[in-house]
Amino acid sequence: MNLPASTLLTLWETGVAYAPAARPAALLAVSTGESVDVTARLPLGQRDACLLDWYGKLAGTRLSALTDCPQCGKPVELEFDVADVQRPSGGNGTVTVDEAGWSLTWRPPDTLDFCHAAKPGTVEAARRILLERCLTTSGGAANESPPAHLMTRLMDLAAVADPQADVRLALDCPACGAAWQAPFDIGAFLWTRLQAEALRLLGEVHELAAAYSWSEREILSLSPARRSTYLELTRRT
Repeated sequence: MNLPASTLLTLWETGVAYAPAARPAALLAVSTGESVDVTARLPLGQRDACLLDWYGKLAGTRLSALTDCPQCGKPVELEFDVADVQRPSGGNGTVTVDEAGWSLTWRPPDTLDFCHAAKPGTVEAARRILLERCLTTSGGAANESPPAHLMTRLMDLAAVADPQADVRLALDCPACGAAWQAPFDIGAFLWTRLQAEALRLLGEVHELAAAYSWSEREILSLSPARRSTYLELTRRT
């Protein structure tokens, strides 16, 4: 990633302090200079679109990852372009269905909604919390749930209105030929890259500090080429 070493470690340290569900908003806050309170209230699709743009500036437009085939368990390598997972904006993401005396309105979930939904630990409980926070209904008898076909229609409209919030990749396993769709989460992807580079960098700091008694600041001030050369010299002895 095209970041100074000290900046990368500060970014990683910021991310470590947050739960996984809140981490994408925290990383975006660092990149934009906004507060986490602001970025956490962005619709997920808008937040992820910003993270994709940021990743492109940091590391270029190509993305690579590794996943496991759900059928045979063999690793499958992925490589694609940022443009392949970018979706056009559908507006503010809020949709409404009015039919048969019912009015259903869905606002797109934000990071705060997902943080609350992540607490129970079950898919059904998370779904219930998101409905409680993001769905507004009127009509029907007391304690009556909206008709299932209206909820399906509302969710279909919501997916169209905020397509960046649920990006899926069509994958094929070269080992067994299985085909499936896998969700792509730019927040998790970005954090995996940041953490791997931060831990590698901290390992280099540890190694050079032990060999030369330099401070972390002194080591991080070295250019990557100089740091790599000192590491190579250290490992020869």
